[in-house]
Amino acid sequence: LLIENPSTYLRFAQSALSEAAFLGALVRATDCGVLLDVNNIYVSARNHGQDPAAVLAEFLREIPAEAVGELHLAGHAVRALDDGREIRIDDHGSRVCPDVWALGRSALAALGPRPVLIEWDSAIPAFSVLQQEAKLLVRRYIDEVIFQVGKQLKDRLRLVQRTARDHFGSMAEELHRSLSEALTSAKAAAGSYTATRDERVIGL
Repeated sequence: LLIENPSTYLRFAQSALSEAAFLGALVRATDCGVLLDVNNIYVSARNHGQDPAAVLAEFLREIPAEAVGELHLAGHAVRALDDGREIRIDDHGSRVCPDVWALGRSALAALGPRPVLIEWDSAIPAFSVLQQEAKLLVRRYIDEVIFQVGKQLKDRLRLVQRTARDHFGSMAEELHRSLSEALTSAKAAAGSYTATRDERVIGL
């Protein structure tokens, strides 16, 4: 079960936990997973006058990386209010904006490879536009995914090398100890034989 972070347009006057802290506590209490919606993080942060990158960083700190099972990206609408402010609405009706692409890349860099879905379910364009957006996803993220996979493989290789070194190192130490003991025994036996031979020579 993956719980998704929503886009928000108002905040409670009193709140003991941030959204990220709440989701982190929920994961630890229930062992659920998280569907991390990067566009929702961006929309909510901008609506509340926060830095989207800082909010994403808090999500990544509060939620265990292994709990994040999927990322979502989407386009959103921008509406001007009468007082001159802007509100962003998660309407899934346009291309992913550059800032959201950048946040998604940061999330992948921190979490490692994850399934990524682009949501577009309103004002649906021609299929060719959807194909372009999918290709853009590959172009923007494939190098980060390849880097992360390469890093994971390198880490595993180092673990294998360290394990092999520890294992065979122990074997080498045991072999050295056994040879040392055998050599000591051989020297003792040789000394005993020499002494016995000398006694026989004197007796003769």
